[in-house]
Amino acid sequence: MLDYLAALPGDTWNDRWLLLDAATSARGRRRAGHEDWQTVVQPGCAKPLRDTLTAGLTVMVVLDILRPSFAWQQGRQLGLFHTIGEYRDLDNAATIGARIDQLLGSTTLSKRVRHTLGKILAHTGKTIRQVTAQDLLTMDAALTPLRLHSSHRRSIEHLWRVLMDLGWITHESVAWPVQRGREPQLSAEELIDRYELRSPHRELFLEYLKQRRPNLDYSTWRSHAQILIKNFWLDVTSRHPDLPTLALTREIADEWKQGIRIRQNGELRVNHLNQLFIVRAFYLDLAQWALEDSYWAPWACASPISRHEVAGYAKLRRKQVARTQQRTRQIAPVLPQLLAQARKDRHASAELLAAAAAAGHGGTISVAGDTWTVRRARPSGPVRIDCANHKSRNLSYEEDAAFWSWALIETFRLTGIRCEELLELTHVSIVPYRIPSTEEEIPLLHIAPSKTDEERLLVAGPELVHVLSEVIHRVRGGHQDIPLTPRWDPHDHEWSPALPHLFAKYWGPELRPISPDTVWTLIRRCAERANIIIDGQQVHFTTHDFRRVFATDALASGLPPHIVQVLLGHKSIATTQGYAAIYPQDVIRHHRTWIGQRRLTRPSEEYRRPTPAEWEEFEGHFVKRKVSLGSCGRAYGTNCHHEHACLRCALLRPDPAQADRLREIITNLHARITEAEQNNWLGEVEGLKVSLTGAHEKLEQMEHQTTADGPVLLGLPTIHHH
Repeated sequence: MLDYLAALPGDTWNDRWLLLDAATSARGRRRAGHEDWQTVVQPGCAKPLRDTLTAGLTVMVVLDILRPSFAWQQGRQLGLFHTIGEYRDLDNAATIGARIDQLLGSTTLSKRVRHTLGKILAHTGKTIRQVTAQDLLTMDAALTPLRLHSSHRRSIEHLWRVLMDLGWITHESVAWPVQRGREPQLSAEELIDRYELRSPHRELFLEYLKQRRPNLDYSTWRSHAQILIKNFWLDVTSRHPDLPTLALTREIADEWKQGIRIRQNGELRVNHLNQLFIVRAFYLDLAQWALEDSYWAPWACASPISRHEVAGYAKLRRKQVARTQQRTRQIAPVLPQLLAQARKDRHASAELLAAAAAAGHGGTISVAGDTWTVRRARPSGPVRIDCANHKSRNLSYEEDAAFWSWALIETFRLTGIRCEELLELTHVSIVPYRIPSTEEEIPLLHIAPSKTDEERLLVAGPELVHVLSEVIHRVRGGHQDIPLTPRWDPHDHEWSPALPHLFAKYWGPELRPISPDTVWTLIRRCAERANIIIDGQQVHFTTHDFRRVFATDALASGLPPHIVQVLLGHKSIATTQGYAAIYPQDVIRHHRTWIGQRRLTRPSEEYRRPTPAEWEEFEGHFVKRKVSLGSCGRAYGTNCHHEHACLRCALLRPDPAQADRLREIITNLHARITEAEQNNWLGEVEGLKVSLTGAHEKLEQMEHQTTADGPVLLGLPTIHHH
């Protein structure tokens, strides 16, 4: 090693080492195909020499001759902690090792934390007691660009917790600063600089985004920026770079519209109308603002998107509502199967975990006819089972996942709340309420503002109270109070204050709020185990499916729509009606109920028995409807509007038996028309021709009725008996 480093430029051994470090770092070797450092030092290096080079490097790191970077150490298990700890700080190495085992409990997790501490000592050249909070933050910042698995970052967090518990590091944040690694809300300047937009269009879009920011939430505002700048303007200027203004010719506009409407694989984009709306609103805003502020006047021009091009959104929306309502009708009957599977998984996993815990480490249990061996390193550690014929199973993880699947499905089903609202529930969301009239105290569930920024309260029934009490017991984890945890909002890119969140699960020793991805994964896996089939395909449930079923059941059970609107937190009752998928039998039942209620509100004299004179008049109407060519179809109480000229009347129902009589009338009409034309009775000719046309129409109806007699084919398949 020293012979190789001596040939490199540098004042110290570490200066020379940094050249080799940069050339053979873990990232470069993995992504660019660089050779490993042993091969660089000794070409054609065989395994025995590799081990010798590794041992020599370890000695120089322990003696603080070399300080490898965090990127170079990543992926290389040099086992530096024990050696550095024993050489530099033996007493503190034993102390922190015991505390790691005590707090973490997991052998695998403890090993990762020791490796992490060893890497910090190797890079900084410090002893264990000299490590600071900034050293851990520096390591995290160095590993973040490598996009490593989250377990690497969590080991730094666990080390932070151990050192804080020992009082060996200080920082303004006692807990690991989880804000690191998350992108905060960007300003308009930061957002627009992502797209490398050139002047003068940069200033235009920058000012436009600033004007729109107060009226939009962060997620929508950022989406508008991407559509306007990246999907629209940069896409147009990539093909036509010399456009001086926003005014587009018809050819350029049509080219862009075709690009956003059709994907490269030929499929139609579902959301292309949304992009058209945003771009059209951009042009209309500039035109309107130009009337009030001269700054926008140079940019105001005709919109390349006309009104009729976005008129199809209402039709598209109706199709989407129809599809979701049809899905709700299919999902609602099979929802009990999903719930039954969640309950079954919860009870089965709990019983299996209890049996394995009772058997203890090294004991055996029988699962589906196979014998499994229990593995549990510590009384507080996770319970695993091994079998020669099967893959190892983590029963603690399976029981925890089954519990949260059950809790999520039950809460969604009983409340109809959104996913974000559920994840924001805290211990203080359960509010007691005393009814003034009866002095009865009932629990209410307080829903924090989410999509519509409106708070609301839901009555928590016995089933929901049972679920929430189970959740509280799980989250407490043996503590008197629920631990406070901050939650990251992936839409608004903000951290909430540390609150006692209900839906938070333990990741190792640390409690964290459940993420939306975890919710989706747990429900999807439960649905896969339930294996619910509709139309030959397995059903995958979403969180909004429970919300739609909740609205449908509430309306079908007779709850007024405006009450359901409040429960769901909708601003418009039209949105609530779009969520409800009413079944035909429900429509019939409600219609009959409405008719019965309407009858009760009508004047009683309308439902009295008719007098003999009224009944005679009623029967006389139907007697008078009989005419020579058939019968009259006018309703009771109406007069004849054609003055009994039945041939001209559309309400005449011709009788096929009178076809010969009608033919005689037609012959007579021809003769009368001829006579009128000879005598120049032109007014009579016009009237007779109208009657002749009506007579021909009635004759066609008679002939159609005659030929249509007999069975009617409905297109049903023919069944052959063998």
